[in-house]
Amino acid sequence: MKKNDADKVLSAVAAAFQIPPPGLMMTSSFRLLVGWDSLAAVMLVTEIYAEYRAHISGKELRACETVADVFALVQTKVQASV
Repeated sequence: MKKNDADKVLSAVAAAFQIPPPGLMMTSSFRLLVGWDSLAAVMLVTEIYAEYRAHISGKELRACETVADVFALVQTKVQASV
C-alpha cells in the first residue's frame, strides 16, 4: 500500500459516517462517532472493498477500535492478496 492510502481509508470512514474527512484522525475511535451503526459498518466495508478489493468481515471490523486499526487490517488484507 502507498503512503496516501491512509488518507483513502480516512476518506472511506468519513464517507461511511457522512462527516468531513478533516474531522477524523487515525487515532479516532470510529465507534464513538455520531452515526456509528450497522449501516455505517456495511458502508465502510463496501467502501474498502471498492477501493482495495479487500474483504473485511463483521468480526474483523468489530475487533478494530480506531481508524488506524482499520488501516492496519486493510494493509494486511492487501498484502495477503499479493
